[in-house]
Amino acid sequence: GSLLQKEYDVVALQIGGSDRMEGKSVEQYGADFEALLKLALTKTGGDASRIFVLSIPDSGAAPADVATGIDAYNSVNKDLAAANGIGYVDITAISRKGATDASLITWDGVYPSAKMYREWVSLMVDDVTAALDAKG
Repeated sequence: GSLLQKEYDVVALQIGGSDRMEGKSVEQYGADFEALLKLALTKTGGDASRIFVLSIPDSGAAPADVATGIDAYNSVNKDLAAANGIGYVDITAISRKGATDASLITWDGVYPSAKMYREWVSLMVDDVTAALDAKG
């Protein structure tokens, strides 16, 4: 069956990088993000404690206007997560270390390395584990 027909133990939601690069307005991003949060809630049986929103990463290589846009998008996704009682994991600060620490970025200078992914996971592993334990 379709992935959208299933229920999930945990949902992690991270969108917006491509939206920002394409110039989508903050308002449109917010509307799209809110729709995805509502869908995520249906996929966890309405249990917000099993959903985690991750901020949009920024490799630090993006032009200043893109970084400012990422911050605006992250403000929206953080506010919407809070309004819906959903956990929020801010990975943006770690991702911006990639501008000065090449070990956090892949060879192309854009994408996160395995090391950066490990840092992101370390920020959320305890909360995700607790959500899974609570579900039983």
